[in-house]
Amino acid sequence: MRNDTDPTTERGAPDEIVVAADIGGTFTDIVAVRGDRMLVGKFPTDYDDLSRPVRDGVDLARRALGGPDARVGTVIHATTVATNAVLERRGAKVGLLITKGFADLLQIGRLRRADPYTLDHRKPALLVDVDLVAEIDERMDASGKVVTPLNEAEVEEAARRMVAARAEAVVVGFLHSYLDPAHERRAAAAVARVAPGLPVVSSAEIIPEAREYERISTAVIAAYLGPVVRHYLRRLADRLRDEPPVDQLWVMKSSGGLATADHAITHPEELVESGPAAGVIAAAWAARRAGVETAVGFDMGGTTTKAALIVDGTPRINHDYEIGGAAHSGDFLRKGTGHPLRSPVIDLAEIGTGGGSIAWLDATGALRVGPRSASSTPGPACYGRGGDLPTVTDADLLLGYLDSAPAKEAGGLGVLHRDLAEAALSTLVTAGAAQSVVHAASGVFELAVAQMAGAVRLVSLAKGVDPRELILIPSGGAGPVHAWAIARELGTSTLLYPAFPGVASALGLLQSEVRVDLAVGVRARPTRAADRDLLTAHLTRLASDAAGQAREQASGREPGSLTAQLDMRYAGQTYTIPVDLDGTRLPATDDLLTRFGAAHRAAYHHDTPSREVEVTTVRVTATAPSGTVRTTPRWAAVPTATERPVVFDGVPYRVPVVQRADVDAAGLTGPALVIQVDTTIVVPPGAHIRAVGDGSLLEMRLPRTDGPDEKETR
Repeated sequence: MRNDTDPTTERGAPDEIVVAADIGGTFTDIVAVRGDRMLVGKFPTDYDDLSRPVRDGVDLARRALGGPDARVGTVIHATTVATNAVLERRGAKVGLLITKGFADLLQIGRLRRADPYTLDHRKPALLVDVDLVAEIDERMDASGKVVTPLNEAEVEEAARRMVAARAEAVVVGFLHSYLDPAHERRAAAAVARVAPGLPVVSSAEIIPEAREYERISTAVIAAYLGPVVRHYLRRLADRLRDEPPVDQLWVMKSSGGLATADHAITHPEELVESGPAAGVIAAAWAARRAGVETAVGFDMGGTTTKAALIVDGTPRINHDYEIGGAAHSGDFLRKGTGHPLRSPVIDLAEIGTGGGSIAWLDATGALRVGPRSASSTPGPACYGRGGDLPTVTDADLLLGYLDSAPAKEAGGLGVLHRDLAEAALSTLVTAGAAQSVVHAASGVFELAVAQMAGAVRLVSLAKGVDPRELILIPSGGAGPVHAWAIARELGTSTLLYPAFPGVASALGLLQSEVRVDLAVGVRARPTRAADRDLLTAHLTRLASDAAGQAREQASGREPGSLTAQLDMRYAGQTYTIPVDLDGTRLPATDDLLTRFGAAHRAAYHHDTPSREVEVTTVRVTATAPSGTVRTTPRWAAVPTATERPVVFDGVPYRVPVVQRADVDAAGLTGPALVIQVDTTIVVPPGAHIRAVGDGSLLEMRLPRTDGPDEKETR
């Protein structure tokens, strides 16, 4: 599959091939760029070797864009390998050394119940076996002073037990170590003496911040993911070294920034939302280019659906995230269902509904969709790879939203078999859950839409933002197929489709920059001169360190931005509010307190100027250009029929099929299907869609009209 493009921003060598690869739960999306040419492709994700489709995409790009000896200078990569390892419990066997008296820390957690009315609430299974938790006699107080010296003999004995139990990594997490990591460092050295080569993760090195539960949980996640991420990235790097070798491998982080593969190996906790983050970056880029202030990026893939709020063209960053719960989310209302992660993550919600989600009946005979997925192997029944369970994609095909013409290679997915989809959905008819296969397909489609609309509400309505006032930016191979129905469910009136929404995550990689986030925990009151000096010193040091790391990872390119943020609260409060600074300069005391008061009012609708304020965390972020290429595409024609039958809300229509390149500024009114190499945009009856100057399509929802000439008799 190939598409020509016109470059808008050229930051790499003109003859260099840049390949962006996003590994999803069902497909690996590839976008390759060389000069004014672009290639778009999809490969089934290979769970036996996740690196294989990436290498296949690189080989395809080399052949299609330059010949077998062409130079692939850069590969930019997003992956779900980290989050899947947590969800599927495929991480390392981890041991934990913890301060005496705190062995049950991870089990107790915050004693928060996400749903107080669920009587059988169960916390997620721990990532550390309880018999691999060892209490160590040591203690520091809340000011960082030693109360009990470290007993290194206990550390060595615990390390021997963990080696005997075949632990694959060890976490050292001591109380208040963020103030003084000396005990953790000595303990790590003691483990190394007993077990040379055994990976050791120190909590204060991963996250030097207060809150021992979140800090140690984050360190455990890092240790749990370490061997998985290290094995995967090294295997991928080895594949990319094959002749001719790739010069540079970047990896997308959860924050939406890029890092070198070496950095990602040492900080695997930063990759838990690698793939979804790339999709949000693409949606934010589309919003900025279209001049959209507030939007929701909605990314529907084969296994999951992700949603993220975008304000002023920028996604929110969350430093208090959870993974492995009811839904990956930084939302306060979902706390207590997953493992805390104190690492910068684009603030998104993720649920287990996607194109490959399996439809099934529960014990009462009610229809359910997901979270089980047909994945890439065997895939939905219509793929013809041996799957026989009904999925959302099978429903889409039966409703006419997808093309089943035998002559069409559906975006690299192969021919879609309508008869196999009918056979799979007929099982719901046989079970009495539907009157016909079309009725079953409609039920699966509508239930999936309702669930995905819930993900959008998590990042909008749950945060005080009315989804009816937002613009929905769909992406993912299945996103444009379902976006119209999700918008209707939410009451959203406008949708913005990026140039290639089906591979938006891969395109987002091309638009990303190197990003370094550093933080340090403090207890400082900005009204005190000594504390202001401390905050200034931290800002200066973190800014220097962040700029240096960004410069190093960006191959010597100078940082483009340095920003800072303080986590602040009223003295005695539990939770903090982030307050942005101008650059990395500490404002005057009155200015800083005014900013905090405004942030507190925005969050809680009140402030108390008479109360003392304190800073708990100092954060600095540096970004630097990655040297990749940005493009504005033109679309190649996709062979297909000029019209086909489609079902909207149980009503059949004869619908025109329009090439993406043929939608101009005047636009068209639905019902219609707009097809392109990576996806199909479904335009419902009454909606109007038109091209805007940056290559996107803008869809406005108009009052629905069912003219007699539009309908097709059953």
